[in-house]
Amino acid sequence: MTFSFIPSLPAWAIRIAKGFMPQDKNAKAKKAVRRTCGSGSLARRKALPSPPRRLRAFAATLPAGRSTSANRLTAVRSLLLFLGKENADIPLSSITATMMHRYVSALTGRGVCRNTAACYLRSLRAVYNAAVRAGIITDTKPFRDCFTGNAVTTKRAITSADIRRLSQPALPEGSFLRLSQDIFLFSFYAQGIPLVDLAHLRTSHIRKGMLVYCRRKTGREVRVRLEPCMRQILQRYASPSSPYLFPILERGDYSSFLSYYNRSLKQLAKMAGVSSTLTSYVPRHSWASIAYARDVPLPVIAKAMGHADTQTTLTYLAEINDKRVERANRKVLREIVAPIVERWNKIHLKSHAKLILIIYICQTFF
Repeated sequence: MTFSFIPSLPAWAIRIAKGFMPQDKNAKAKKAVRRTCGSGSLARRKALPSPPRRLRAFAATLPAGRSTSANRLTAVRSLLLFLGKENADIPLSSITATMMHRYVSALTGRGVCRNTAACYLRSLRAVYNAAVRAGIITDTKPFRDCFTGNAVTTKRAITSADIRRLSQPALPEGSFLRLSQDIFLFSFYAQGIPLVDLAHLRTSHIRKGMLVYCRRKTGREVRVRLEPCMRQILQRYASPSSPYLFPILERGDYSSFLSYYNRSLKQLAKMAGVSSTLTSYVPRHSWASIAYARDVPLPVIAKAMGHADTQTTLTYLAEINDKRVERANRKVLREIVAPIVERWNKIHLKSHAKLILIIYICQTFF
C-alpha cells in the first residue's frame, strides 16, 4: 500500500501510519521469500525452482552429514517399501497419523526392534518438519502418538572371560573370519575404538609408540599406547602398498564390510562358545564395562573413549551388578548400624546371663 496521497508526511509518520493500516495476508510469506531469494527482481525470484513436494525427492534435497543423510534415506525407503511404492514416491501431504501407526505395526510384525523403529520415525519426522518449515505442507502432527525415544535395552557388553574365549580359536590366515577376530580384539584392546575409526586408521596415526586419532563422530582426539597384543595384530596386516592399518576400506564400501563383519562375528561367537550376540559395538561397550568393574574412575573411562562428558559414558556401561550394590550398602550401613547392634548385643547378653543365673538358683535350692 502506498502513501502518495500524503507526500508531505515525514518518514517516521509514514511508518506509524503503516502500523495502523491493514496488513497483507501474505506479508510473512513474501518476507520469507525476500530473505531466501534476496532483493532481486520478481521475475528472477519466480525463476528459482520450488522445493519438491514428494517425500523421497524432498528428503534428497536436505543438507546433512553423510551418516544423517544415509539414515534419512534408509527410513524413507523403509516407509515406501511398506506402502508398496519402493520404486516410486508419495506426496508429503499424504503422511498422516494413521499411516504412521500402520507403519509402526508393520515394523513390529517384521521383528524390527523398538529403537530401530523409533530411529526411522525420527528421520521421517525431521523430513516432515523441514517440509512444514518450507511451507510445502501444513503440520497435522502425524508423529505425535508415536514412540520416537530410546528404549532401555540390554547392554551389549560381554565379560573378560568371553574376550579370552574369542581369542582362542586358531583360524586360517587370510580368511575373513580371522580378519573379523583380529579386528574385534584390536577394537577391545584399543580402548574400545569404534569400527568406523578403526577402518580409517593409517600408518601416520602411529606416533612414538602411541596410536593417536580423532573420532570421526565428535572430532575429539584419543591416544592409545600400543601394547604387544596390539602390535602383534598390526604386523599381520602391515602392507607397504597400503596406507591403512587394516584392509577394510580397500575391500569396497564400508557399509557392505560392516554387514559381512557382523555376520562373521556371530559365527565366531558360536565357534568360541560365547552365548552373547556379537556386533561391532560390543568391544566398545565391553571395554567400558570391564574397566568400570575394575574400579577405573568414570572420568578416566570417558577420556579413554573420547567422550566429552561422563553422562555419555554411562550409556556404555553394563548394569551394575546387584551384589556390588549390596556390598556398597552394607559398607555404608556398617558404620551406622554396627554400634547400635553391638550395644543391643551387650544388653541382650546381660539379660541372658541373669536369666541363666535365676534358673540355676531355682534348680539348686528349690
